[in-house]
This record gives sequence, structure tokens and C-alpha cells, in this order.
Amino acid sequence: GTFFFRFRNGESGADVYDRASTFLESLFRELDSTDAAQNIVIVSHGLFIRLFLMRYFRWSVEKFESLRNISNCGMVQMELQDDCSYELVTGLETRAHSQISRGECGPESADESPDESPDEDG
Repeated sequence: GTFFFRFRNGESGADVYDRASTFLESLFRELDSTDAAQNIVIVSHGLFIRLFLMRYFRWSVEKFESLRNISNCGMVQMELQDDCSYELVTGLETRAHSQISRGECGPESADESPDESPDEDG
């Protein structure tokens, strides 16, 4: 799936998940300090945010792959609950099955790109 796919000279989602885990551990140490900030803003790209949420909420790979990245300049909000846990209060859009396994069960044939529009001549 997309979680394990690594682009040439790039990272896989699993690699970014490891970085998100390291970041989360650092964040927890910071939050444990007595002078920790009340509000924290994390600015990053959509894949990292989705993997950060996957790590924090312990989502499965299947759940991760069923969700879309947030849109450009989008926002995800987590709120502290009375039991000291965090709840995701902004939802993430889900992907249609045809978008997850493009070409296998979607309306496009295997040799057509979903971004291509048909010729005006038909």
C-alpha cells in the first residue's frame, strides 16, 4: 500500500511515521515540563500531519490509507479532554475505495490517467 511505498531517493510513509514518532516523544517530554505551553501549533505538510495523527491515536495502516491529507493551509485541531487525553475535533476526509486502489475498481481504465480529460472529438 501507500504507507510502505518508497519513492526513489525519497521516504515511505513508514519512514515519515518513524520521524513522527520521534517528534511525538520530544513533544511529550516538553509537555511534561512544568512550564509547558497551553497551546501548541504544529505547521507541516499533509502527509506528516496524517502520520502524526496515526501515531498519536494508534490508527492502523488501513485507517491511515483510508484518509486524505488535509488541504493546503488546512487545519487539524486536537482538544484536551477532562481525562487528560486529546480528541480530534476536526475530521479528515475519507478516500473512496477507487481512489485508494486506483485502476483496479475505479471508473478509469488502467491506461488512462484520472487527471486526463477526454478529447473534445470524443
